Amino acid sequence: MEIICLRDQFAMAALQGEIASQNFETGDYWTLDDALNRAQVAERCYLLADAMLSARDKNSGRLKAIKSAAKNMVNNPQVSALKSGELILGIIKSYGE
Repeated sequence: MEIICLRDQFAMAALQGEIASQNFETGDYWTLDDALNRAQVAERCYLLADAMLSARDKNSGRLKAIKSAAKNMVNNPQVSALKSGELILGIIKSYGE
């Protein structure tokens, strides 16, 4: 049995979004009748998956920095628990920016 990697899972999610965005009432939809269209849809889904992985890796580095800073604050006896908590919450809040 083949193992599905995270990239494949992201591509599947993108494909689900592509399919769900079809609008048959207005005629704004695509078909998979020809191989070229199937290839374009698959390529677009994997491009989105690659973008998601790239963003994830970027944020992963930021998360490691946050964890390291939090650990340093907690282990620093000169910083009170309250101040550590405030600083950690501030760092976490800026994480999404």
